Amino acid sequence: MRILCRHNLILLLTLILAFIALLYRADKPFWGHHDFNNAFFGNIARNTLRYGVVVTRFGQVVNSGIVTPSEFSYHTHHPGLLITLLTLSYYFFGITEISTRLVPIILSVLTVLLLYVIVKKLYSPAVAALAAVFWIITPLYLYFGKMAVHEIPVLFFFLFSLWRYLAWNEGNSRRNFVWLIIGIILGCLSGWPGYYTPVSLLVYHFLLHRKFEKKLVWLIIVPLGLFLAHVSQTFILSGSFTGGGFNSAFALRSSRPDFLAFLKLETTYILLYFTKPLVLISLAGLLLFFAKRTYQFPLMLLLFGSLHPLLFEEAANRHDYLIYYLLPFISVTAGFFISRMLLKSRPAGAFFAVAVIALSVIQSSKYTATLLNGDRFKDGVVIGRYIKENSAISDRVLLLLKKPNMEFEGWHTTFYSDRNISVIKGGVISSDEKLSAYDEIVTYLPNGSLTLIRN
Repeated sequence: MRILCRHNLILLLTLILAFIALLYRADKPFWGHHDFNNAFFGNIARNTLRYGVVVTRFGQVVNSGIVTPSEFSYHTHHPGLLITLLTLSYYFFGITEISTRLVPIILSVLTVLLLYVIVKKLYSPAVAALAAVFWIITPLYLYFGKMAVHEIPVLFFFLFSLWRYLAWNEGNSRRNFVWLIIGIILGCLSGWPGYYTPVSLLVYHFLLHRKFEKKLVWLIIVPLGLFLAHVSQTFILSGSFTGGGFNSAFALRSSRPDFLAFLKLETTYILLYFTKPLVLISLAGLLLFFAKRTYQFPLMLLLFGSLHPLLFEEAANRHDYLIYYLLPFISVTAGFFISRMLLKSRPAGAFFAVAVIALSVIQSSKYTATLLNGDRFKDGVVIGRYIKENSAISDRVLLLLKKPNMEFEGWHTTFYSDRNISVIKGGVISSDEKLSAYDEIVTYLPNGSLTLIRN
């Protein structure tokens, strides 16, 4: 009982530490590494709140400022549950950086809790506590765990579905099976990797029992139905089942670069975001699982974590955070290995655990700080704020970018301006440009200053 209380105390402290760590700089403007996600999806959520789901036809509207429904442009590349959660946060807490990041922060902390519950059930409180600690010290979690990206809710609902599957597998309870299906539905609505959850669970079930049960066919039927619903909505919004660039986006993201170069880059990402000590211990843990012939669970976690990068190489090359799905595998295998050491020698095992944690934190601290304090695309935020302060929400603005070699992604400016903006890079206005269509013309000069002309 005393050991159990100690591990629960470790869990509580871990969750508190995770929450505090993720809250650090949660009010930072949306500039930095891949922070365009917060701006892009935040803008869509603002539109959902502004126009309502009836007017938007449950679509993800990407316009900014005030536009008519006939002008709506839709994002169709992803399912929309993340947008729904952000919209709810905006409704209750207002449209801010913190309210945007609050959604992934809450889900990220709850995901660690689910991991602990699952691993404790399968192995021991020691393995669960170690896995939870290893999870939250990674740069991957500390930086991307508070970003409004699909990986956060997908991973939460993957572990939720796994939790309910384990309960159903023990007693064949109808209630647990219903919750399993609900978890799969919400995971699929969170992002495309949510569709790997039923695949991973079916593989896991077969590895455990060497047979399939008829009831599990629902794990195939439900995702198929959800995908049909998505493309049907896309047809309603765009007049095509692959409208809004869905088809071209799929073709681009699934394209195959040089595979050896891809593996080299992904290995670099893994060592950087999980840290070298933790990856080494994780591999040792996987070998130990195989040696004990209890490889089914970690193999399933590895399958789930690897499918998306392997199937969508171009996307994984471009978005380093797609290795986020490997967090359960890395954490559990590392925790399992050190827990075996604790059983053999508690002082030696404890020392080794502390050493791994310390080395990982020391190795990654500089990079984590760089990520948290990064200001890439800051210009876009500055421009957006300037436009908002010097125009009305109904205005149409022409933005001329005259700063040479400027990195610019319009999503930052779109979110912070909340105006209907057209952008001309290079700042040269063509003869066919109808300037009378704009209420303001904003110029971003080479020295970083801004000028405004009212039409």
